[in-house]
Amino acid sequence: MNLFVEPGHPDAGAPLLPVMARALAAMGAEVVIAAGDDNLIRARRADDPGDRPFVVVAAGLPNLVHEFAHAIQAGRLADDHGFDYGLIPLDLRVGEQRALLWEELACSVLSCAYAPAGGDVDAWFKEQVEIQGSSTG
Repeated sequence: MNLFVEPGHPDAGAPLLPVMARALAAMGAEVVIAAGDDNLIRARRADDPGDRPFVVVAAGLPNLVHEFAHAIQAGRLADDHGFDYGLIPLDLRVGEQRALLWEELACSVLSCAYAPAGGDVDAWFKEQVEIQGSSTG
């Protein structure tokens, strides 16, 4: 199995987890769900479970939806979905950087749809936007 869920994780029974894990496995990734963990796509390390070339690590279902959307947008797996964090703050006058911001916003909106009931979705979405930074001058 290419899905490794931390014992007792609140999203353990979510039907979408194995569906996304199978799709990511077809792209070459293992999926690790662990509360409080990083949320990213990266090349497999020696201590990672499984044997696929990439690992998608997520703290829960909303974060997995976010990383899955990045993989689908890119059409491939890459460390941190190939995003150059050196571009932050993004310059919205540059078309390619505006596109990066729109892609990030799309992933964030999708993941908000799977946020736990009663959680502060607005604060989480705001954090995702602020991480990107931007400038216009």
